[in-house]
Amino acid sequence: MERNECMIDGKPLSYLIRQASEPGGPVCVLLHGFPEAGFAWEQVIALLPETATIIAPDLPGYANSEPLDNDSDYAVPALVARMSQFIEKVAGDRPVTLVGHDWGGVIAWPLAAFNPKLINRLVILNAAHPGAFSRELQNNVEQREKSAYIHTLTAPDAAKKLIDSDYALLTHMLRSRAPDEEYIEKLKQSWSLPGRINAMLAYYRMLPQAIPDKDESVTLHIPDIRISQPTRLLWGKKDTAFCLQVTEALSAWVPDLTLEYHDDASHWLHREYPEWVAVRISEEIK
Repeated sequence: MERNECMIDGKPLSYLIRQASEPGGPVCVLLHGFPEAGFAWEQVIALLPETATIIAPDLPGYANSEPLDNDSDYAVPALVARMSQFIEKVAGDRPVTLVGHDWGGVIAWPLAAFNPKLINRLVILNAAHPGAFSRELQNNVEQREKSAYIHTLTAPDAAKKLIDSDYALLTHMLRSRAPDEEYIEKLKQSWSLPGRINAMLAYYRMLPQAIPDKDESVTLHIPDIRISQPTRLLWGKKDTAFCLQVTEALSAWVPDLTLEYHDDASHWLHREYPEWVAVRISEEIK
């Protein structure tokens, strides 16, 4: 793996890349989630076919990618536009399989929907389709309870509390299911870079809709994000951030869908079961 960077709208975006064994092959772009970085995929990348070029960026404001100028730059449409430019630059005219986990998936769903000529196939790991997530937030108390942690991350003093506590909340999230201390220390170094924690939290501050309280009666906008590409949704059933119902009734939005559950995996299935994940991503790299 090598580390490179490219300029997107005047800001350097850092990425890991493993070149294909032969030129001209397919490209697989892997988008990480909160609170990780591009190197979260290293175990999976080691198992992906050498005939493909594998690219794992640090999302804007994470790790080696510089923070953006304004909170508005972290709104989902702005992130989709920025990452679409990135993929165009690094992939050229080669077929792209886009993989997204957590916040990487939040970006990947609309990126694939609005760029059907750029993205050949889509793989999502434990990131709810925007329509399904809004539907369940509106109707499902369990999803509201599971999303309640977002209020902590959007509080005015969230960045200070995370830093002052030596990132206790973030490390607890990771240690609860994937207690790799060396990996966590590497992440803590990335969180400690100037402006990174504030940038990471800006993703949540710029969510298109507020997370309703448990007993609040609301009517939410249900995004109509339609995916034309073949899509594979990989889901760890022990996810504490999403209720299982977000994986149901997706056919209107994603007609060409393969849905696979892992009974023992949590939200961090790419870290817990990299072999299982890599086999399924490999089948989509074409």
